[in-house]
Amino acid sequence: MNSKEKINYDQLLTNIIVPDTSVLIRDPKSLLRFLKEDNLVLLPLHVLIEIDNIKDRKADNSPEAREVSAIIEKYQYEHEKFQIVSNLSRKNLNFYDGQKGDHVILATLKYIYNAMYKKNLYRKYAKVKFISQDRNLRILARQILPEVIVEQYKFDKPVKEVKSAKPFVKITYFNDELVDSKQGFKYCKYDEKKHGKILENQLAICTKNSYFDKNDITNILLVRKGEILKEIDKSIKADVLTPYSNGGGINWMQYLAFHHLLDPEIKALFLVGTAGTGKTLMSIAAAVHMRHDYNSILCSRPAVFMSNKDEYGFLPGDLNEKMSPWVEPIKQAFNFLSDIRRKSNKKDNLRYEDLFGENGSSNNKTGGNCENPKFQIVPLNYIRGTTHHNKILIVDEAQNLSPHQIKTIITRMGENSKIIFTGDPFQIDVPKLKDESDNGMMYAISKLKNHPMIGVVHLEKAVRSKLSELAGELL
Repeated sequence: MNSKEKINYDQLLTNIIVPDTSVLIRDPKSLLRFLKEDNLVLLPLHVLIEIDNIKDRKADNSPEAREVSAIIEKYQYEHEKFQIVSNLSRKNLNFYDGQKGDHVILATLKYIYNAMYKKNLYRKYAKVKFISQDRNLRILARQILPEVIVEQYKFDKPVKEVKSAKPFVKITYFNDELVDSKQGFKYCKYDEKKHGKILENQLAICTKNSYFDKNDITNILLVRKGEILKEIDKSIKADVLTPYSNGGGINWMQYLAFHHLLDPEIKALFLVGTAGTGKTLMSIAAAVHMRHDYNSILCSRPAVFMSNKDEYGFLPGDLNEKMSPWVEPIKQAFNFLSDIRRKSNKKDNLRYEDLFGENGSSNNKTGGNCENPKFQIVPLNYIRGTTHHNKILIVDEAQNLSPHQIKTIITRMGENSKIIFTGDPFQIDVPKLKDESDNGMMYAISKLKNHPMIGVVHLEKAVRSKLSELAGELL
């Protein structure tokens, strides 16, 4: 075919895919997915350079970068429809700055576009598609090359119904007789036609009246467990902590949270709620309550820097001391429970120092006497690199995890272990996770919900203070 022959691109089925760094870090297997659709994948050389920079940092997303590098090396010469492009086209890019990675990627994208439509180098493909998780980069690409299709990476994107999920189901005219089980709880048979659709481990608030009053203390709390509706005991508590509302009505969702936290059948629990709803505090209280049932309790949270760069190395001290700013909320939760314990004259005299070394290590510098602490605060990559048997894992601020990160964490769970994720999907601190629908917590909920081993609790009431509640609602 002569290079000047006119090509009917509308009759062609496959495309040229140009992904940027954010896509590969979000899902290292995205390259494989693009290639399975028989597309031609052209990777800007600068993307590879950015991946190299990320993999050499000891950051939370370094494992993803290393996995991407391995995939790129495998397909560099083995797959004819994968190529690395180093050419640039800077013509008419008056703003171009070679020190800015986004500008270099855009110049490569322009070269690919010119090669296809002006030089007919890629005759077999219908269109050029630029895929990016970076909203501003997508805007720039559309402005500079309006003919290029610019999209956000959509594979396995969390369904919208997760955001609008009902925290509980209302049942009026409830007249079922609850019977005693051999395990000591009350229950009735679940009938979808009679009770309505209730997901596995979802809460149902029942009233015998014709109207529903959420703050009626006589309401019956039921949670679906397979073919039955199990009653939640209203006297439920974790260690010294009980459900709390701080005024404004009964906090029924905390009852569900305590149930799921203490339920050994639930292996993965997601506590979703804004700041001040008690997510971390309840998780720590439950871990203290169950400490004799597990060998150890690990606590972790993603380290988020204001500059979006890994800066562990610039902080003073060893790794435990470097992590201190991120684990302070977890330590505060323990101290809060210790205060309640002292005020309630708890007879076991359990002290925070007896469970914890300095930041979870045995190199105790805070007066503790624990050589092998029951509770340990560990870097996120430690959780991802080890199989965990007979442990409780608490991952705080889980909304800052990518889908790939949360998958690698959950797949590390061994026998007789439980993992608890806490987070606010609407408070994303990691720039590469662009919105509440793009983070690992929402992704995992959308895929795992409605399974007997999975619990999801949407906490609504801020209990930290009236000011905290006001800020959560209005800001």
